[in-house]
Amino acid sequence: MTGRKPLGPFKCKWVGCQQKEADTLFADTEELVAHVNTHVEAFSNSSEQEGSYPVCLWEGCRVYNTPSVSYSWLRRHVTKHTRERPHKCIMNGCSCSFWSTEALSKHVQQHLHTATFPPPPLPTRLPPP
Repeated sequence: MTGRKPLGPFKCKWVGCQQKEADTLFADTEELVAHVNTHVEAFSNSSEQEGSYPVCLWEGCRVYNTPSVSYSWLRRHVTKHTRERPHKCIMNGCSCSFWSTEALSKHVQQHLHTATFPPPPLPTRLPPP
């Protein structure tokens, strides 16, 4: 089911990453996200230099090395590679999480719809005549 936490281990595929070259594996998405954020932050720190644009350097990415004018775009974009799902369901007892607020909103609406319109009761058998 979508929204469930992906299982590891995970590998960084950022081109030029020392962890990638060493075949380092990360136990869960939180570790991978923290590591990949160091690559993303490098663009944030260098964005003050004129002519420096954030780019995704994830191996095999469809927008690999394509300049973006927005650091925040890169931050959101890498969540697709890391499988980070930062938006957690707010419903009690639900452990689902999603990478976009839109997906989370649709999911919560399903909870609310089910609570508002519970399924009809099952028919009971009538005793034989």
